[in-house]
Amino acid sequence: MHRSRVCHFVIDVPDLDQGTAFWSAALGATEETLPASSRPVYRSLRLPDSGIRILLQKTGDEKTGKERMHLDLETDDVDAEITRLEALGATRWDHQAERGWDFWVLHDPWGNEFCVLPPMFPDLLARRDPWDGIAEPGPENALPVHNDKVIEADRQPGILARELGSMLQTTREVAGLSYDQAAARLGCEPDWLVRVETGFAAVGPDEVALILVEYGVREARAADTIIDMARRAAAPPPWLAPHTSRMSAAARDVLLVEAEATLAQVHGFLLIPYLVQTQGYFREIAPGVLPGCDVDQEWDLLSRRQAHRPAGVTRLLDVIIDESALERLKHPEIMAGQLRHLFALADSLHATVRVIPSDAAFYESRGHNFDVLSFAGTTDRIGVCYYPVLGAELASGSDLYDLWARIENTSAADPAQSRAILERHLAALS
Repeated sequence: MHRSRVCHFVIDVPDLDQGTAFWSAALGATEETLPASSRPVYRSLRLPDSGIRILLQKTGDEKTGKERMHLDLETDDVDAEITRLEALGATRWDHQAERGWDFWVLHDPWGNEFCVLPPMFPDLLARRDPWDGIAEPGPENALPVHNDKVIEADRQPGILARELGSMLQTTREVAGLSYDQAAARLGCEPDWLVRVETGFAAVGPDEVALILVEYGVREARAADTIIDMARRAAAPPPWLAPHTSRMSAAARDVLLVEAEATLAQVHGFLLIPYLVQTQGYFREIAPGVLPGCDVDQEWDLLSRRQAHRPAGVTRLLDVIIDESALERLKHPEIMAGQLRHLFALADSLHATVRVIPSDAAFYESRGHNFDVLSFAGTTDRIGVCYYPVLGAELASGSDLYDLWARIENTSAADPAQSRAILERHLAALS
């Protein structure tokens, strides 16, 4: 004869530290020590009211379908519990009222399903301490974190918040700290660190400086860069705020990234690139390119993008325009004004203007407008593609830079030849 019992409920996660922080906070569980040989793959969590262990298993496999096993959480206040779990990074997926039960299906931060139900075993539930009654870290050693600063817009944090979170995660890992160890040093909850590192909780430069001190890396060369990123993430350009309510999260991210770029390499096909358009040109093409838009509102935004000085310096512009974009508009004087503006840019210290002649070889990959954005203090590049209907989207900076280099080396005329092409078009308009 033998005995058997359920000992583990196994959950696949791509990051064991983040998984431990999320599920410990979600379930009120505590991590148990495992052999050193097991820790690269597993974490064991002990529940406060059960002999069953939650076993987190590291996996790189993508989730492709519905789970065959999942957790059910019972609660005496479904709305409050869902709100608590969403603050940890969970998302609502489906509301079910069939099969005799009314419950919610949620996803954890990695897409695994679990359910929140009204009480199934009220006697067992009554033994649990209320979440509101669980002690918080003492004020004498707690980092003054702002847990109320949780990103809600589109449930997606901005690009700068995500970049900052990634920097802080790398710093913590380089310092050799788990989430629990880092939280103990900071006097905060591990789930708050998860939210910071995923961009769902905002931190200011002073808080970031304190984090770096506690991690023992404040004197590292990258520390000031991380603090500066926190400063920029906390205070996006003031001119952007009046426009964000009508933007998608993706469009907002494009403008936040662009506002940080100290070099913009802009390519125009059929259309003059946005960062070098004149007001007259924009107002003529806007109804067709942005149907139904408020032209005054859109020009206000574009003009402020053009005038913005990232980090207080004048942005460098490297402009390549296909000759197709120089065709006459309905009002020739508007196109003439646009050409004169390109001459003025070419004569400035901050811009280069080149033209792709109409007889240059065409290849499909250059058949749209795109930008390659570069930033002070880093070799990273981020790309922006502009598509009809879809609008602007962030793209691979390395791929678009390779495309830019190909266009520059095989298609674009040199500055002197480009000036001759622009002069020919201006003479035709005159």
